[in-house]
Amino acid sequence: MSYNPLLSIAIPTYNRANHLDFYFETHIESFKKHNIAIFISDNPSGDHASEVIAKWQGEYENIFSTKLDTMVDTDTNHEYVIKLPDTEYIWICADSYELPDATITQVLECLENAPEKYDSLHINLVNRIKDLPEKTYTDHNEFLSEIGWSISCNTTNIISRDMADNGPYGVANGSLFVVPGFIYHYLSKPDFKAKWLPSASVFTLKYPGPIKLGLRFTAFDLIFKHWPELINNLPDVYSQQSKETLILKHTHLVGWLHWRRLLGFYGDNYISEEQLEKYKEGIRTLTPKSTQFFIYFFRRVPAPICKFFSVIIEWSRRRNYRIRKKLGLETN
Repeated sequence: MSYNPLLSIAIPTYNRANHLDFYFETHIESFKKHNIAIFISDNPSGDHASEVIAKWQGEYENIFSTKLDTMVDTDTNHEYVIKLPDTEYIWICADSYELPDATITQVLECLENAPEKYDSLHINLVNRIKDLPEKTYTDHNEFLSEIGWSISCNTTNIISRDMADNGPYGVANGSLFVVPGFIYHYLSKPDFKAKWLPSASVFTLKYPGPIKLGLRFTAFDLIFKHWPELINNLPDVYSQQSKETLILKHTHLVGWLHWRRLLGFYGDNYISEEQLEKYKEGIRTLTPKSTQFFIYFFRRVPAPICKFFSVIIEWSRRRNYRIRKKLGLETN
């Protein structure tokens, strides 16, 4: 094995050639520095993803890609990519998140210096958890209620070789949250150890081109239907109270219903009157008052106006970020 045997990165992809290209442009020097192998499962893409991958394989020998013969659903592709690496730990990543070099260093140091083997390691999402110190979870309900919500972001999760080899594949298929479902079910065993490392964080990768939408058009379905169903169907080792706490924290903290996202959703006509009526109880009980205000305020604004301001705001944010990063004013 010519790469780091401790940790590798697993990336599922489908028709995201330009995003994947920018992802490697952003991270390739860190990957080389730490000698981390990258395993890609291509679903298979119909764009030029193969050419992009081949280009970066020419830059770094430890990029490995498997192109599936036939297209599978998103959940199955995520499960497939987990099985590809042969390292001790596997970092499940999306190409839409940035892994700062400092974060990679902290993760490696944590795993190298661990007094025991962990079933999983979980890091911060855009530094949103600020008041929870580093710890190793052995209590199911503490784990679920305190950091369970952040696990819905795949890139915050590093899993063990044992979980990859012996995990409950298929248990969360169709949920659209196959990775967190896979992790929750595996950690429901009596003796588990899940490490929380809050000082390490991932951040949204500021891709300069048009953003590929992925599943965002089903945002309300994901938040108010699929996520609660997944959590409420977890094993009974997790209490109902911890499940309810997780569901509420997820809606408040994950950021899917931030006002900028809502502006974009309305601009692209991804929120319908039917959805508002269907999920009005979830909106009322699970979202903060500020989110409810924006949901119903933007509802009254014509879609072209929402679209205009959404594009301008996002373009401005990403341009300013790139300028600050070139000036050394961005630490992540």
